[in-house]
Amino acid sequence: LRARCARALRHYRTRPVLETLVTALSDEAFAVRYEARRSLRELTGEDASYDVAAWRRTLNAKEDPFTAAAPATSDRPWWRLW
Repeated sequence: LRARCARALRHYRTRPVLETLVTALSDEAFAVRYEARRSLRELTGEDASYDVAAWRRTLNAKEDPFTAAAPATSDRPWWRLW
């Protein structure tokens, strides 16, 4: 369930979401960490791997961390997101 939440958060471009995803990079479950990293990459256009400190530095260094991100997309139609 936590992994699906991390995946769903990629649709919300806000700083609190980024902080939540960075925190999720420390989760005990690999699926949660994987989806959190994937969401962070999609939201920001950056990749700091699973390094929490590097993600925090990257996000704090930018006024708008979403500028390098690609337009939001989904790998499924909207009616299948639930």
